[in-house]
Amino acid sequence: MKILVMYRPKSSIKPEDFMPLQGKQAGEVFKLMGEGAIREAYSFDGHTGGAYIMEADSVDAARETLQRLPFIERDMFDVSFEGLMPYRGFFAVAQAMG
Repeated sequence: MKILVMYRPKSSIKPEDFMPLQGKQAGEVFKLMGEGAIREAYSFDGHTGGAYIMEADSVDAARETLQRLPFIERDMFDVSFEGLMPYRGFFAVAQAMG
């Protein structure tokens, strides 16, 4: 199952709080990409935070996997998880085409 994960720093976290963990965070994201758990990683344009496209059995499994990331493990982000499915509109078009 594909899962969209969006994250933003909590308002109580100062930018300098991230600095000591930045390298470890990047290394863990890289490892999860190598394992196929994170398929794509993005930063937001113009503000802090970002998004991952993940592959996992469930949203709960994705949530558990991301606990390996220092920023998430230390509760520094507000994180949302959304399961994704193929766009339903294509099915309507395919049926209409016969």
